Amino acid sequence: MSTASTDAGLTGMLSGHGHDQLRVTVLTGEVPHHAPRELEGSVTPVYDDEGHLYDWRIDPAHADHSLQAQDFQRFAAWRSGFATERFLGERVLIVSFLDWASQKCDVSTLQVLRLDHCHLNEGRALALDRQLGELRRYLDAHPATGYGLFASSASKPIRGLVPADEPGLVLGLGSDRVTIAADGLRLHTVGAEHLIQSWQVSDGAVTANDDLQLGSSPAARLLRIVGRQATSVRVERCPLSSLVGPLLSFGKEAADLAVTGRTGLYFRSSWA
Repeated sequence: MSTASTDAGLTGMLSGHGHDQLRVTVLTGEVPHHAPRELEGSVTPVYDDEGHLYDWRIDPAHADHSLQAQDFQRFAAWRSGFATERFLGERVLIVSFLDWASQKCDVSTLQVLRLDHCHLNEGRALALDRQLGELRRYLDAHPATGYGLFASSASKPIRGLVPADEPGLVLGLGSDRVTIAADGLRLHTVGAEHLIQSWQVSDGAVTANDDLQLGSSPAARLLRIVGRQATSVRVERCPLSSLVGPLLSFGKEAADLAVTGRTGLYFRSSWA
């Protein structure tokens, strides 16, 4: 995966848009060309690369327009009449999973998930549906693991990572970096390397593995970003099938719906 730098000096999988959530939209009806009166000024039309209207998003037309709770409820109810949306997972997880899966199964159509946004017609939706099914069957027959980052006592990970054959750069800043490999998450600083199993944040200072004092150093900043700013994080091995469960389940559900409805799929990262 690209490790291009950002203006903040960060590099790695989580730099740039690596933390964006990927989602898929299936059109289940004709997209209205005008919003209902009660939503005027609160929603914005969304067009594809060819200039065709394919969705709406809640987004005030003017900076001084404040949104109310009922605006979100009205929008959800209105949009459900023509579109169904599913979250598939974080970009860093899905792209690292595709790197892993490309050596195991045919994921040629799934490669579109590396893009900021794309549209698949009915035929390609069918191909994607088949590839997701093949991936599920492969993982059922060949269980594999990745790593989940858990906040406090939560049972679901706040972030998932899939190691490759070679250590991958999760996040770097100057000479400090966090990598993921088969044996887990590692923190690299000048003259030292640590396998990180947990960390805690107290009064802005980070302590890793119970006794590694990082304070508010650049290395501490990296761990805080990787852990989504949670005050307590533990790193655990997890079944890969559970980490990418939303992609395998919701992605296939969306593909099935598109094929049955003879329509297409729209994928996007954030509102690219």
